[in-house]
Amino acid sequence: MFNFIVAYIVTLIITDISRSYSEDFILSILVLVPIILAMVIYTRTKYKKMGSPLINLEKAPTNMPGIRAATIIFILLAIFLVVVSYFGKHRIAIPWLILIVLQLSYGIFMENTLTKGLMRNGIWTGNRLIRWGAIKAFKWMGTKGGFATLKIEYQEYYFFQTAILKVISDQKEEVDGLFKKMVRA
Repeated sequence: MFNFIVAYIVTLIITDISRSYSEDFILSILVLVPIILAMVIYTRTKYKKMGSPLINLEKAPTNMPGIRAATIIFILLAIFLVVVSYFGKHRIAIPWLILIVLQLSYGIFMENTLTKGLMRNGIWTGNRLIRWGAIKAFKWMGTKGGFATLKIEYQEYYFFQTAILKVISDQKEEVDGLFKKMVRA
């Protein structure tokens, strides 16, 4: 969510300053698309700086079910925005609808183009790039359906956050050994 804070602020400003639907559309496209493209470039550059993969997690479950659930929620939000804009006296739908579409596109693109893995300089999982030095603790939560679940606690921007990493049970020992080597708790 915080990745898109600039886009949210810009969308609020566009909603406030535009006077017509055409202005909403033009301003949203001209401003939000470059912001999302900059985020894609930044994330891919950061991904490349993570180094070469040490353990590839391609067979791990994807975030696509979560993205699909978010899509359903965003569709309901879009319907609400259209209804409020149509029946109310507010024009709030177009910039927010464009932002929703761009957010979903960003999530799907990142999920499908960047390979999940434990890399030389950090971890790529669930559209997150976590440096080894940011990890404060990790703990295996159990095994279910052939996958072992690893809970990772890390600090980013002065906040403690949690990430869940699912690995194939066969890779559990290898991943555990790498975490013990790379994480200094």
